Amino acid sequence: MDQETFNFDSFQGLQNNPSSYSADKVSSLETDMGLLRQELVLIKARMKTLEDASGLFQAKKPSHSGLAS
Repeated sequence: MDQETFNFDSFQGLQNNPSSYSADKVSSLETDMGLLRQELVLIKARMKTLEDASGLFQAKKPSHSGLAS
């Protein structure tokens, strides 16, 4: 989905006055929301992957606890 295709004002208007929107417009907004939900799932998965990779990196760092401060 192109970033410009989702119009937040239209979605807000739909919530405030649903009878003013055609079935096509409602369907289009519902499709956009579905795509945004899919993007959110992918972003969360990427964040989890980065957190896991970060944890592995932290675990492999040598310990310097024996050095004098």
